[in-house]
Amino acid sequence: MILGLFMASTSCQDSLTIPQKNVYDTEDYYTNADADDAEKLIASIYRSIFDYQGVGVAMWLNIISDDNHAGNPFGANEFHIADTFTMTPTIASSIGTVYNTSYSIIYKANMILEKIPDSNDARINRVKAEAKFARAYAMFELCRWFGNPPLVKGLVTTEEERYMENADPTQVPPKEHIDWILENYDEAIAALPALSGKGTQEAFGARISKHAVLAYAGKACLWYATRFKDNSYLTKADKYLEQVVNSGLYGLVNDMSILETPAADFCEEYLFEHNAAENDNYPGGTQNDLRETYYSWDNTSIVMPGDWYGKGWFWNHPTKDFAMFLENFEGSTETKRYRSSIMNFKQIADLTGTPYDKVLMKAIPHNEGWMRIRGTAKTADFYNVPGFWKYSRANRVYLRYAEVLLMYAEVRFLLGDATGKGLDALNQVRLRDELAPISALTLQAIKDERRAELYSEPERFFDLLRWGDAPTVLKDEGKKLYTLMAIDANGDPVVTAIDGPGQGWQDKYWFFPYPQAQIEANPNLKQNPGW
Repeated sequence: MILGLFMASTSCQDSLTIPQKNVYDTEDYYTNADADDAEKLIASIYRSIFDYQGVGVAMWLNIISDDNHAGNPFGANEFHIADTFTMTPTIASSIGTVYNTSYSIIYKANMILEKIPDSNDARINRVKAEAKFARAYAMFELCRWFGNPPLVKGLVTTEEERYMENADPTQVPPKEHIDWILENYDEAIAALPALSGKGTQEAFGARISKHAVLAYAGKACLWYATRFKDNSYLTKADKYLEQVVNSGLYGLVNDMSILETPAADFCEEYLFEHNAAENDNYPGGTQNDLRETYYSWDNTSIVMPGDWYGKGWFWNHPTKDFAMFLENFEGSTETKRYRSSIMNFKQIADLTGTPYDKVLMKAIPHNEGWMRIRGTAKTADFYNVPGFWKYSRANRVYLRYAEVLLMYAEVRFLLGDATGKGLDALNQVRLRDELAPISALTLQAIKDERRAELYSEPERFFDLLRWGDAPTVLKDEGKKLYTLMAIDANGDPVVTAIDGPGQGWQDKYWFFPYPQAQIEANPNLKQNPGW
């Protein structure tokens, strides 16, 4: 009997060690990966970039700037908190999303770089170059958000530490981060292919290219040079960005109204985009991309054209300050850029022939009389899938050539060139909008052009920080809450204002707080000042 029990227990124990069918050991999967496996692994990283650079984080950054109100009347949440500058380390989930997803991207990139053996296979080497870009891209976002995040150059030891929980991180000065980021970008640039010609984005596919990484390297240098007043990085930025401008591979689409719609997918202006495929097998439906649902209008509030999607969640309304700036800067409300960015209620009424005082059907909280156009949708812009949710057919663009031109203009100006190649770059953006070219660069002209061109893309908050303008521009954020009550017979908005809970800019906003959950999980992580 004793022998039988021993044999039975041994048999049970042995049965527990039998490998489960169709389940792969992670380490073995990487070390034995062929080219197809490697491309599946890098696809997961591209998906992670989309997940945290999609609508939620982008919208949150737009709202915390001076150009957008939260919109959407339903309850207090992190977007309304961003709008009123009443954030704490525990109630902004976008901050946690950026922190956790960035380190997840870095972890997965390091797995590819350290576990997949060196190879002569061109596809595997391309994946490894993409992984170097991805971890540098994620670390740059961490730097912009947090200043001195833990610098992770290689694999951490446990699954938990992929998010830097219970780790012993090294929080180093931003210069050490930026140098490591540029080192990775340089190695990716040396190994990645370029587009075969202008307008060949679709044939290339929604993968990072040599010149897109050059643009991101220039962006990192410009950010560091202006944020930390280190002009030595301007020369580096100039070299990176000039290669993109001189490549002849990119241009500006003539019709700005197609930007962020399916008609612009893989256009010559997009350097890096996420492909909204018909079915990527992602849980929840086609693409699970609700961008236009977040941004689009509500047809119970506004009389709107029949071909526009009217069941949106009504987020991100332009502020009066931005609307007035754009009208004054453009000299009209009928320029290409104005009409493709925002719209006043006279213009909305004229779309359907509705009397001005009838176009607004009910009061709209967090609105001063203007509606967002960029990123909203026509009904035809969605996949025709069953159920309530509507998923966008438009690719998600991360970097446009217009931004490259404006970065190049700024770098050239800061290097002392006010009338040369940088001026030409900025005037290309103006001429696309059918605005008269300017004769010489000024810093204010560059600031204004970026504000007008990159509305909703979401760079404005980081621009205010690196220029040192945030304390002045954002001093009154959250002090007033606005509601659009009516549109009068002349088409002018009737707005009420009440005191809000915010106190405006505070110096702690120079960097965002590390998520409270991370502070509690990792006693080695030092919280940013003021939080």
